[in-house]
Amino acid sequence: MKIGESKDVTVTFPDDYQVDDLKGKPAVFAVTLHGIQGKVLPELNDEFAKKMGSDTMDAYRAKVKERLVKNAENRSRNETENSIVTAIAKGAKAEIPEAMIDRQEEQSLRRMEYNLMYQGIKLDDYLKYIGSSREEYKKNFEEDARNTVLQQLIVEKIVKVENITATKEEIDAKIEEQAKSVGKEAAEYKKTIDPRQVEYIDSDIKVTKLFEFLKANNEMVKEVKSI
Repeated sequence: MKIGESKDVTVTFPDDYQVDDLKGKPAVFAVTLHGIQGKVLPELNDEFAKKMGSDTMDAYRAKVKERLVKNAENRSRNETENSIVTAIAKGAKAEIPEAMIDRQEEQSLRRMEYNLMYQGIKLDDYLKYIGSSREEYKKNFEEDARNTVLQQLIVEKIVKVENITATKEEIDAKIEEQAKSVGKEAAEYKKTIDPRQVEYIDSDIKVTKLFEFLKANNEMVKEVKSI
């Protein structure tokens, strides 16, 4: 194609496509070529490192390694915490308000809508293609939504029963940490904070304490997966 040219491209979605209703289905994409771009990899030297905010390439590699290790640790912690709540939820019972489930279903549908947008597909077009309405399709998320809400209620209940709280000193320390990350003094930064942000910090501290409590008071067994 030449820049400015338009054409229809007929494709068939692969059988392992991430959206179940599109697996193996034919589709036509109307394509207009606006430009052609290519990636040119830079030479990995000190000059490149300085552009990325480090004095030398060795310093930049160390910074990247630190970030990757931190991301891996966060991933591992999240997986462990999810496993704990999932295990507790198996033996838990709760009356779950339908409004909470509906809200969670709507959030899942919005995430799907964003994912489709990145692929150049509108949700309304997709629903029309599979012959479903928005309300009907939301029901596909009902089971996951129910489990998610149940886990949220479990977390809230344990926090309440165990009287897990966030002190003013802990909240102030978090605010100071955030202020440093944006190069501001804590007192100055506090003036710009939205009350909802303080609520989020309070909740985050409580949840962190909750999982420290659960890890300390439960036997953790490492699952060995065969390859």
